[in-house]
Amino acid sequence: MTRIDDTPPVWDERTQLTTFLDYTRETARTKCEGISAENARKALLPGSPLMTVSGVINHLR
Repeated sequence: MTRIDDTPPVWDERTQLTTFLDYTRETARTKCEGISAENARKALLPGSPLMTVSGVINHLR
């Protein structure tokens, strides 16, 4: 994965936005590699049962 955390100033707004979104999506995919379906649906915070890995990925989708 190529690191994209600084964009050239000559890029137009749409290019910057789509590049950032592509980077964010790829980062999320990479972080989720190897997570079982059971763990993806497990609540990460005891006080927030809706905060799951699958929930975050669904939100990004």
